[in-house]
Amino acid sequence: MIKREKKVKMIVSDLDGTLLNSQGHVSLKTKNILIEKQKQGKCIVMATGRTLGSSKYAMDDFSFADYIIINNGAAIYNVSKEFFLWQDSFFIETAIQIFEAYKEKCSAFQICSANYSYKYSKKIEISMNPSILPVRDFASLVEKNIPVCVIELLGLDSKDISSIVEEINKDYPLLEAVVMQDSFSENKWIDVMKKGVGKAHALQKLQDILGILERETVIFGDGKNDIEMLSKNGFGVAMENALPEVKKVCQDITTSHDEDGIVKWLDKNDV
Repeated sequence: MIKREKKVKMIVSDLDGTLLNSQGHVSLKTKNILIEKQKQGKCIVMATGRTLGSSKYAMDDFSFADYIIINNGAAIYNVSKEFFLWQDSFFIETAIQIFEAYKEKCSAFQICSANYSYKYSKKIEISMNPSILPVRDFASLVEKNIPVCVIELLGLDSKDISSIVEEINKDYPLLEAVVMQDSFSENKWIDVMKKGVGKAHALQKLQDILGILERETVIFGDGKNDIEMLSKNGFGVAMENALPEVKKVCQDITTSHDEDGIVKWLDKNDV
């Protein structure tokens, strides 16, 4: 268990189900408090499964963040300098091979670069998110040589998920398939990334670069893709709405994402 230093230097938050409320927004109160913490010299980091474009769409602006870990740890974006500090991707041809192998079992399939999600869906979908680009096939991405950060197999039958994860991990030893679930939904899907990629790995890289220790870091999260980061990279705080397995690895629990849980915890603990 990581003990927390009295002087916290880094505050890390997941987005969906943690920083974002049920309406998918950051409250003005939370935004203002994080900006205030920035002014006090604390490093504010977002860690999300979203692409950079989708993160911008959800957060409106990046004024209250210094760095954003996107695509579940496949890239780190420096907000002030507007460039990717680090990125780990794989070839588009491999992503399409997996799509061809499992497209009959998916209702939708996403290939995500650092900035955009290219989505194939069997159903007609309308999204207001400009970073999610509908496609009929992925041939054009091959021509553009799009670097892939993560692929998502969506709308799977629950009975197929475990076997698909095992098959992908066996057939593609340089990649890793994992089961994903948000705290606010029963739906599960599969993410596939390069082996070793994850929020915890990316956050450790950022901590090393900035010279910030785990015990100087406070992390907030709610979903499956937060578990390793919450247990390894700092003092883990689960939202009240977090999955039970998330709460088990955390040192503390705060109120829900609809009750400004991050701000309440920071205030209560004088961070």
